[in-house]
Amino acid sequence: QEELNKLKMSFFTNISHEFKTPLTLIIGHLDSLKSALKNSPPPEALRNIEANARRLLFLINQLLEFRKAESGMMKLKASRGNILSFIYEVCDSFTEMAKKKCIGLNIIHPGHVPEIWFDGEKTEKILFNLLSNAIKYTGEGGEVTVEVRALSFPGNIKKTRNAMSLQIMVRDTGIGIPPDELELVFERFGKVASKQKDNMRWESSGIGLAYTKRLVELHHGTIKVSSKPGKGSVFTVTLPAGRKHLSDEEIAGHAGHELSMNYQDQIEELSLSTEFSHQEEISMMDKSKPVLLVVDDNPSVCSVIVRKFDPSFNMLTATNGKEGLDKARKLLPDLIISDIMMPVMDGIELCNTLKEDMLTCHIPVVLLTAKSGEENQLAGIRTGADAYIAKPYNPDILEATVENLLQTRKLLRKKFVDQTTFQPSSVVNNKLDEKFLKQLILIIEKDDFADTADVPLLCREIGMSRSALYRKLKALTDYSIQDFIRIVKLRKSARLLLETSLTVSEIAYLSGFTNTKHFSTSFRKQFGETPTEYRRHITSSADIREN
Repeated sequence: QEELNKLKMSFFTNISHEFKTPLTLIIGHLDSLKSALKNSPPPEALRNIEANARRLLFLINQLLEFRKAESGMMKLKASRGNILSFIYEVCDSFTEMAKKKCIGLNIIHPGHVPEIWFDGEKTEKILFNLLSNAIKYTGEGGEVTVEVRALSFPGNIKKTRNAMSLQIMVRDTGIGIPPDELELVFERFGKVASKQKDNMRWESSGIGLAYTKRLVELHHGTIKVSSKPGKGSVFTVTLPAGRKHLSDEEIAGHAGHELSMNYQDQIEELSLSTEFSHQEEISMMDKSKPVLLVVDDNPSVCSVIVRKFDPSFNMLTATNGKEGLDKARKLLPDLIISDIMMPVMDGIELCNTLKEDMLTCHIPVVLLTAKSGEENQLAGIRTGADAYIAKPYNPDILEATVENLLQTRKLLRKKFVDQTTFQPSSVVNNKLDEKFLKQLILIIEKDDFADTADVPLLCREIGMSRSALYRKLKALTDYSIQDFIRIVKLRKSARLLLETSLTVSEIAYLSGFTNTKHFSTSFRKQFGETPTEYRRHITSSADIREN
């Protein structure tokens, strides 16, 4: 078996070199085609071709690197560093990938993590493979958690400063791996495939995880996996602390734990290639366009409106109010145009139900009707309709109405981004949404709400599933759950900086940040200044105004 594996590896290595030339030419031509399109977004087919071509190139490069590791040509170049900061940076690179799948990405660690000796490039590849697998096989609304633990001798558990090893656990709530196939996970060319669930199937050729295992072993560490089908998996990497286990040849001449730019690109490509949706209609949408739902029992009317708006919108249609309500709740369109007179559920009842539902009350609704009397118009407006247009309508007026409503929504979102002191009433146009945002902020600003690991608690208290909360927040503020939590915590910290004399570390802790360096970096990204600079700048400006 070992001899057969060597022959396989030799064959695939040789043929991989042959693949790289035509594949490089394909990607080069794709880049030329994209440049020819100038400012136009590339067609979906072209994006899929590029994503898969780059994914194939990534796999080929990984195979060649694995061959290098197997032959003993790959050497460890370790330097001393803060592994926790490095993990935060790698996880930040996966934020967009997690957002696209509505997955929570969390980091848990003790108060103190000892510095260890590690090879930044190889550790990045370890984390890349484990995180990309975890996100890939976790469905919408799931969780991926990176937990860091410092281990010491028995009887000395609390003394993490004298830790003898460090554990990095990547835990997911995905589809899991069958018990009888766990032993094949790290095997070269060992095929693993679980039962299909939610259109996902856990499959592995063994190269990625076998390569990961080899990189861990280069660090004189170990990796193991535990899993329950339907519950998720945990990959645990254990690395020794200190440097006694390293030879002089394994020590780098200088410290360097910067992320590789190439890997940033590969994360982007992987995010694109593994993006999925349970809704076929969502998967066919152009993500750069808003979504417009037309509800009318007359196919001809639907067709006319679709043709009018199709170039600028992702178009959805429904033949009655009940069907329209179901699609609105599942897909959360940016705007709804609905007839009033329809079977099963009419437009008035549809609008009234949408505006009384916390999940959908933010969606602008335009009612179209042949009943143009003031009484009917008043009935429509009382339901919370944002506009009421009588038939026969002027298409240009309908288009202008839609544009104005969407522009208003865009301006409200911008207020949320720009305001330092955030007032929910200034970014929503109904009491239900205002109450919703106020309740969210109160929960997040509680002292016991530590970080994004408490998202399940947030969902329970607000009474929504994770995916529903994500889509609702995205529509109101254009932010994901994690970004919203981060911004609320940072705004709380900004107030504490101005209203108290607490130290930056104390404020970071009170605002729910367990890592001061991470807090300062996040604060600077949000406000353009470090916490200390922000406090000095605002205080100086206030003193000048008083004088």
